[in-house]
Amino acid sequence: MIPFVALAAGALFVASSGMTVPAAGAVSYEIDSEHTHVSWSVDRFGFARTMGSFVAPTGQIRFDAGNLANSSVEAQVSMGNLRSDLAEREDIVRGKFWVNAAANPVASFRSTAVTVLEPVDGKPHLRVEGVLDFAGRQAPAAFDVTINKQGKDPVTGRAAIGISARGAISRKTFGLAAAPQLIGDEIEIRIESVAIAPPS
Repeated sequence: MIPFVALAAGALFVASSGMTVPAAGAVSYEIDSEHTHVSWSVDRFGFARTMGSFVAPTGQIRFDAGNLANSSVEAQVSMGNLRSDLAEREDIVRGKFWVNAAANPVASFRSTAVTVLEPVDGKPHLRVEGVLDFAGRQAPAAFDVTINKQGKDPVTGRAAIGISARGAISRKTFGLAAAPQLIGDEIEIRIESVAIAPPS
C-alpha cells in the first residue's frame, strides 16, 4: 500500500520508425489529465500486489523532434488524489506514517536526460531519467517509454502524442520504511498518457 507519482516521465518523443514528425524545434504539449493514468503496485505479505493510482495528473512536455536530447517533461500529481479502491487504506497511505500527504501535498517529476533505445514492436523506445520529488524527498527515477502514436487527436483536432511508460522506485529511498517484512520495497509504476499540443 504505497503510492507513487512520477508521472509522465513519458511523454518525450520521437522521430523514428515511420512516425509523423512535427516541424523542427521544441513543441509544448499539455498532459491530458482526463486521458492519463498513473498506477502503482507493491507486494503485500507475499500473497499478491496491492494496486492503486493517482488521478488528474498535470504537466507539460517539451518535445524536440530534431534533437530528442533537448526534450523534457515536468509533471505533478496531488497526493490527495491517491486511490486504491479502499477508503481505509487510502487514509493510511496518505497518513503521517507513510507519505504524509498533509505535509507533502504534491509529488513531481522533472526529466534530466532522454536516451533513445532500440524500437519495441516497431515503436520508438526511450529511457527517460529525472528527479522525483515524493513524500518529502528527492531522488533519481527512470522510466522506459514507448511512443504509441503521434498524430491528430480526433476529439480536439490538435496534435497529440500517446505513450506508455514503465518504471520502479524503492520506497526506502523515499523514507517509506514501515513494515519492511510485510510490504515489498519495490513500487512498480505504469503510466498511460496522452499529451495535447496547443491550438495552432
